Amino acid sequence: MTSQDFSHVIERLQKKDMSALRILYESYFQRIYKTAISIVHNKNDAYDIAMNVILKLVAYKSDPYAIKNHIAFLIAITKNEAYDNIRKESRHINQEAYHETAVANSEDNLWIENILNVLTDFEKLIFIEHCIWDKKLKFIAKENGRSYITVKRAYAIIKDKIKQIYK
Repeated sequence: MTSQDFSHVIERLQKKDMSALRILYESYFQRIYKTAISIVHNKNDAYDIAMNVILKLVAYKSDPYAIKNHIAFLIAITKNEAYDNIRKESRHINQEAYHETAVANSEDNLWIENILNVLTDFEKLIFIEHCIWDKKLKFIAKENGRSYITVKRAYAIIKDKIKQIYK
């Protein structure tokens, strides 16, 4: 989906066309969920975050055509929502151990947890932005002030780590 298509879907939602919600959900929910889980490391919280992001998009009141890069927009909303969740959780943590429970489709997402557990923070950033959000490695390098070769090497390391996990 292009940024123009995304803006059109948001505009349809603003006009109360709820069929646009299905398009938005099918196109981006899993990507948002996987981005959230890479930050909060909890399936239930990541699911809640992804739902909150979708709801924020439904309630979006500004000009949708002002969104020039919808991928960066979605990543920013997801990260902000995840960090808000972490701050909220840190205020409400009990003395008891926190037990993670599975969401209905958790089996489909086990692979991402395995991968994220072996990656460094920079590798996680590359993996999420390239593999989940389809950003080009050159764009990731430019965005993060790194050379293309550095990002390309890191991506090669990521692929090697994934191969090691699934040997």
